[in-house]
Amino acid sequence: MAITPLDIANMALGVLDEAPIDSLDQDVKPARLLNLHFDLTREAELTKHAWVFAILAAAVAGSDTGSGAGTLNFAYELPVDCLRPLPLTDNGEPDGVPIAWRQEAGLIYCDRSGPRLIRYVANLTDPNDWDALFTEVLVAALAINRRTRTRASGDHGQHPPSWPENHRRRASRGWRPRAGQGPVRPDAERDLHGERRRMVSRRRCPHRPDLAEGNDGPHPGRDSQCRPGV
Repeated sequence: MAITPLDIANMALGVLDEAPIDSLDQDVKPARLLNLHFDLTREAELTKHAWVFAILAAAVAGSDTGSGAGTLNFAYELPVDCLRPLPLTDNGEPDGVPIAWRQEAGLIYCDRSGPRLIRYVANLTDPNDWDALFTEVLVAALAINRRTRTRASGDHGQHPPSWPENHRRRASRGWRPRAGQGPVRPDAERDLHGERRRMVSRRRCPHRPDLAEGNDGPHPGRDSQCRPGV
């Protein structure tokens, strides 16, 4: 069955448990972000490795730059679909003898005259030309990219933050969980203990009505009728 870029995008959304889109041109945020980063992410993942399915070869005619014998004086223009060239050899084959070369922008320089067979990683845009492993890598990369952009913007899509993240946020706003409700940040735990101590002080000092209003100021005085433990 033929695979389209839309299928790849929806696979990435499926990893994030988000609803699929109808088109990469659809005017919704997931579609806009995936459409924006799709080509760049594909090229980046292709360039990272010498994927066997993406390796092509081309015979390129070189031109002498006139820099002199014994130098990298022959220049070769890379094919338009080249993402990165593979190391040059004397016969252009992987098992050939390596030769000196360097790349500058879209040109390769070496000390051998042309035409020369150059192997390179090609920018294959049709998902049906990819192998299954690369498809999975691209899906994962798009999902990571989508999640990173979502977290950076503070928008969690169609789903609320994760359970631990909810607890962290609520604790930072002063929420105090009951026993068994989940993790508490250290500062929230100290606040909880402090609140308990203040509640105990209210019970111990019935002669201070201002404590009922939460005033923890200096005690007006301690006598036989008002002492700790009463």
